[in-house]
Amino acid sequence: MHNRFARAIAIGLLAGLSLAPAAYSQSPSQPLVLRVANQGDVLSLDPHSLNEAVQLSFLYNVFESLVTRDKQLRLGPSLATAWRLKSPMVWQFDLRQGVVFHDGASFGADDAVFSLDRARGEGSDVRSQLATVKEVRKTGPYQIEIETARPNPTPSCRMSSPTS
Repeated sequence: MHNRFARAIAIGLLAGLSLAPAAYSQSPSQPLVLRVANQGDVLSLDPHSLNEAVQLSFLYNVFESLVTRDKQLRLGPSLATAWRLKSPMVWQFDLRQGVVFHDGASFGADDAVFSLDRARGEGSDVRSQLATVKEVRKTGPYQIEIETARPNPTPSCRMSSPTS
């Protein structure tokens, strides 16, 4: 009896799986739908508006940061391909080329400087994350420098947030 029941379930699962591709294929006239479940509501798509867990967990899927973390939590490249400490208070970031925004505009140093200055500005809820940053400047079309007010060994860690 137990063996028949297990066999019936297995046959039912196989039959269901064989129909799955047809169920998930959509015709061009049907819009694609993305459903997202989260523990709360996203209140803004502005990456600098709220510094809270639900907001940030959503924004990690929309925005890219200069650096990212791998499975072992080591820093790795994202929008920045390399970074180095030039002096005790100056970090240099080389930016990835060929990146485009959703509207087709190219990403470059001006965009990175604008975003970091905006994150440090009045009204930004994430400005405390960049409190030690004195200045962000463009040093080339795909290169920026971040100068801190005092020696800071961790600005590259701060650049792993989608808000910076």
